[in-house]
Amino acid sequence: MTEASLSKASNGAKWNQDASFSVADVLLADPEFASVLKAVLRDGHAIVPALKA
Repeated sequence: MTEASLSKASNGAKWNQDASFSVADVLLADPEFASVLKAVLRDGHAIVPALKA
């Protein structure tokens, strides 16, 4: 992700990178998501969108 992919900062502010932030840590902090991700990586499941009713 780059600064160019972020939304415009308001009032002339600038985006600052937070070196301590890890998107992986945030995703894995959700136990339900983490369990699905681990199963997919371990077993090779395909993830597809839910069917529309």
